[in-house]
Amino acid sequence: MIKLNLLPKNLRRRVEPGWWRLSAAIFTLLVLLIVGYLYFTVSSQLQAAENQRADLQAQVAQLQPYIQEQKNLQAQRVSLEKLLSVKKALEAQFIPWSQDLAMLIDQIPHSQSGFSIDLQSISTQVLSPQEAQSLAQAGHYGGRVVSVLFTLQGQAANQEALIQFIHAFENSPNFGLSFHQAQLVKDQGIYTFGATIGLVSPSTQEASHAR
Repeated sequence: MIKLNLLPKNLRRRVEPGWWRLSAAIFTLLVLLIVGYLYFTVSSQLQAAENQRADLQAQVAQLQPYIQEQKNLQAQRVSLEKLLSVKKALEAQFIPWSQDLAMLIDQIPHSQSGFSIDLQSISTQVLSPQEAQSLAQAGHYGGRVVSVLFTLQGQAANQEALIQFIHAFENSPNFGLSFHQAQLVKDQGIYTFGATIGLVSPSTQEASHAR
């Protein structure tokens, strides 16, 4: 039997071919695959970045002691350079007490890593023979006859450095020490101090060497 559609073209039902449905499904699938791939790629990159950041933080935590040690050494180097520059400047000047001050700086204890004492200020005073004898008789500066006084304000890197500084001048036959005060700066772990150091007069040194 032959069926004829006698309806006008505008009233006839269009029958679309089925291939476009397949194309739409394939396109949708491709879009989903692309979106999934991009999501997986971005997630992998973010995870890798997070892992790398965690590794870097762990490395920084491990290096903290070395970083702190480097800072301490740098501070000691700066302190040493300050003292050496002062010493060189004084040695280059033709003033009577430059050699005495150089002796004072040389007496300050230091290790291979540098000075652990940072002098903030130094003032000098020359004593008359009468003043020197009066101080010695009163027991100041270990009873030694001193000719020049150096009044210091400084910082010690730690308690051991401060003790070594005191012993260096107390045990030296060329100096006498009058220690004023010391105070711990808790947040920095350093000690500030004040002291007056007397340089034994040349005549006393010569007499001591002769004995």
